[in-house]
Amino acid sequence: MNKIKLIVISLLLILVIPLAFAVAPTINSPEDEDVTQWDSVTINWIVTDTDTASSTYEIFKNSVSVKNGTWTNATSIAYSAGSSWNQNTNYNFTINATDTTDNIQNTMYVKCGGISLGAIRTFVQFLPLIILAIVLSIVVGFLKGLT
Repeated sequence: MNKIKLIVISLLLILVIPLAFAVAPTINSPEDEDVTQWDSVTINWIVTDTDTASSTYEIFKNSVSVKNGTWTNATSIAYSAGSSWNQNTNYNFTINATDTTDNIQNTMYVKCGGISLGAIRTFVQFLPLIILAIVLSIVVGFLKGLT
């Protein structure tokens, strides 16, 4: 009877002790960003965990894998998300970090709301020429109407 108890206790210790120390990694949550068309965005995630034996990550842009690798405890994983965005479009960037026992996800959103200041400045620079072309078009149309 004592041997059975000893075996059961041994099995429980073998199974329970590793589970008691298994902790999922944690990830910081970068702020969501509102951007204009040509804003450059770099996302920095920091994964922390006591178990770094099998520490991998994968980054997804709108559910499509764009980068993967291994992570080092408490060190930034930087992803250059780009600088060309479609107007009025939302993007999501998700990281999935894994250690030997668990995984965790964090999603960061980028929203492109409109035209960038650079595009507006370019338009304003050419505005006098645009106005001149419109005025000339009206004058030519008026003169054609006189003949």
